[in-house]
Amino acid sequence: MDSITEKRRSSIMEELRRNEVVKVSELSNCFGVSEVSIRRDIRYLEQLGALRRVHGGAISVANRPVAGPTMVGTDFRIEQKQRIGRAAAALVAPGDRLIFDSGTTTLQTAAHLSNELLTAGNLTVITASLPIVRQLGAHKGLHLIVLGGIYVPDYELMVGPHTIETLKSLHADKMFLGTDGLTFSQGITTAILGEGSTPAPVNDKLLELETDSSARAQRRRFMGPRGFGDWLFNGDLGVAWPDAEAGGALRVFTRGSDGALRRFAPARLPAHETAFAATVHKSQGSEADRVVLILPHEPSAVMTRELIYTGITRARSRVEVWGTRDAFEAAVARRLIRSSGLRDALWSATA
Repeated sequence: MDSITEKRRSSIMEELRRNEVVKVSELSNCFGVSEVSIRRDIRYLEQLGALRRVHGGAISVANRPVAGPTMVGTDFRIEQKQRIGRAAAALVAPGDRLIFDSGTTTLQTAAHLSNELLTAGNLTVITASLPIVRQLGAHKGLHLIVLGGIYVPDYELMVGPHTIETLKSLHADKMFLGTDGLTFSQGITTAILGEGSTPAPVNDKLLELETDSSARAQRRRFMGPRGFGDWLFNGDLGVAWPDAEAGGALRVFTRGSDGALRRFAPARLPAHETAFAATVHKSQGSEADRVVLILPHEPSAVMTRELIYTGITRARSRVEVWGTRDAFEAAVARRLIRSSGLRDALWSATA
């Protein structure tokens, strides 16, 4: 390792000691190197046990909130966690299928389940957390499903692709979820890292638990930013519908590029919007076998031949246009005129 890299890594540790958290983008700007180099530094320092990687940066090992019962933090705000656990446990009913996430608060929920439920409640508990297993495993009155995967000692938790695949085949009535972070961009997340050194979003291990799924049946879902993990892309369309194969749980059905029908729990979707219909502008990038193009009753200045063309070409095989003859003909006759000033600037430059 050259002296420049060594000094940079020492400076990263200094920054971490001062602020307890560092960001890749800020370190890249500070040291004038690429984010790839900074991520390489962080991976190296994590291997030494000097820090822990999280989404977009790293946090101090010494001051990191932890969920493992053997780690510092087990007694942190224990009274508040006990109250939350007691209230959450009161929501459990006989015959429920429950998912327990890892964490000291979810552990309190398990600890406050009544003896009646544990002995004769016919409960099913699904978990990847060993503390939850230890808490509930001795009770013969419940059915315990333990998820396999990659073991994370600090959290006493199983994670990874195998865990996710197993969850896909299960469903539950209620779930008790712990989390390390909540952001608009990433949603509910945990600091545990998954494959490819990316954050393992807690949403990826959730099942859709809604019981009143009929309220949103047939609602179309428009995908937002790309979701490469599931090969969902901007403009993809799906229909939300109760899935008989998942016990009636709500699933979003969409077709892949090969025409095969795919299904996803709503919690696994990337950023998206729901709608029963969409404007022509919003539908750009999407296609459907059949499209209904609804025009305003009266001619409108925003209705142009370009807009009509875009709407019609959303259909693969059939399109219906609903509207008055006058409105349609006026739109087809109206062209979109853009005035950027480029033509005048070019002609004046050559004059």
